[in-house]
Amino acid sequence: MKRIITIFIFLVIQIPSLVAQQNFFNVPSSEVTQKGKLLYQGQVNITSEETEINNTFSYGLGKDLEVGINIFEFTFDPKHHFHFEHNDTLPKSPVYPLVLLNIQKAFELLPDFQLSIGTQNGLNPARHMHWVNYTYLNLAYEIPGLETRLVAGAYTFNKAFVGDWRGNEETSADNKWGIGFQAGIQQPIIKEKLLFTADFLSHRHKLGESAWGLAYYITKSWVLSMGYQLPNPGSLSNKGLIFEITHVPE
Repeated sequence: MKRIITIFIFLVIQIPSLVAQQNFFNVPSSEVTQKGKLLYQGQVNITSEETEINNTFSYGLGKDLEVGINIFEFTFDPKHHFHFEHNDTLPKSPVYPLVLLNIQKAFELLPDFQLSIGTQNGLNPARHMHWVNYTYLNLAYEIPGLETRLVAGAYTFNKAFVGDWRGNEETSADNKWGIGFQAGIQQPIIKEKLLFTADFLSHRHKLGESAWGLAYYITKSWVLSMGYQLPNPGSLSNKGLIFEITHVPE
């Protein structure tokens, strides 16, 4: 674990002035990076089976539009001295690591209601490359006075992104699509200092899980989050810890 945390800290130190398509833990929060600002979010997921490192970068273009890059699923095997793992073969497991382009556009429906559309598309940089897709439509609502942020929506995915899911083992096609429900909540406990954060991805694939935790503002622009992920009943996810660092541009 020490080795993984060291790698994570190294990645963060290399990009001190940055901020990506921002997530609660696994679900996009539907907040768009401000024009001319760059957002960074780094995450380490630790389970008994593997340790994953994810990094996201997003740049605000203005008019509630952002674009960026995700570098996902740098995976290490704790059972073999944290040996670097990769997969470019379907159908059972998703392919990884991944380099994805992320795009998100938000629309203000009412003062406290927002609609956002986003996508993450790319490839696994390997000999056998596969197209990977995750696309979503979210509604976000902030409760006046409480500063509670609620997000709910639908997402689509292909098999290269999530691998097999229960009841779908018969197909190996990259472009086999699925659809699911996602939701998230963020509630301040101590204003501008400590937040409760939770999110949920439906389905029975590797990412079918909920995550619960806290976000702590180290400074006005650096946020440290820690949480625990729980697999959905019958899903192929694993229980584990989540550590996340986010740089929010001022």
